[in-house]
Amino acid sequence: MASLFRKPCADTMREDGESGYQSDGYWNKYAERLDQCDFFTGCGKKNGAVDFCAIAYCYWLFVNVITDDGDITDDDRKWATHWFMYQSDSCCTAAGCEQQVQVYKDNGAWFTDPQDLVVGDQIFFWKWDEDKGRMVYYHTGGCYDWDDEGVYVTEANTNGGKTQNKFYPYSEFGNKIAGFGHPRFDGYELTASDDTINQPIPDPEPTPSADYTKYTVNVGSFLNIRTGPSTDNDKIGELLDGATVYVFEIEDGWGRIGDNMWVCMDYLD
Repeated sequence: MASLFRKPCADTMREDGESGYQSDGYWNKYAERLDQCDFFTGCGKKNGAVDFCAIAYCYWLFVNVITDDGDITDDDRKWATHWFMYQSDSCCTAAGCEQQVQVYKDNGAWFTDPQDLVVGDQIFFWKWDEDKGRMVYYHTGGCYDWDDEGVYVTEANTNGGKTQNKFYPYSEFGNKIAGFGHPRFDGYELTASDDTINQPIPDPEPTPSADYTKYTVNVGSFLNIRTGPSTDNDKIGELLDGATVYVFEIEDGWGRIGDNMWVCMDYLD
């Protein structure tokens, strides 16, 4: 049976980010390869469409499907990737960030606590959408490594369509980073030299000397993020109900969750 390996997949993501690949407008190598075998069955071809960050993650999984004898076709890769990514044998019809998040949630493979994160997981970013009146999942990438301070993520379709490797401190979880999904990996066993791969992440520590307390947002709709500890300060974003945040200091009933980022403590548990 075909297997998907965390370590090779993480290596592929990191190397692709270092290459700085840049798509040509709405056309790129990720969708071109997947379109050849009708990967996105049920929702058409994707070269010339959008959400290439989500498509790139599918590609990184796709090219890392292997078998014991090394003999595998693209049809084998398609079936195996659908199975590993969505934990079912149904064909993939989710090509966008919001659709992929929903699939992970439907299959019990969606997580928000960074201590559950392992190499190879798909990271999702969110932001406030004025037209929709809610937070939306607008961008995604793949985790290729982590350390005591944060996670290393490869993202496609950034900075003019390029792939890039980026670092995010754990304080971004619940703020910029909404959560992550676990594809279904197997076949990879750790060795002594891989002691940072697929191990439990330590308690978040965005800065080595920072004291912080973990909270959960408890609000009917969303919680405003402001530039200072009062409603007189500018609003710069929102947090959804249930989001995890880390408070580094408290002033007059307001908690600082990042640089120039404050929220009202009345709505944190």
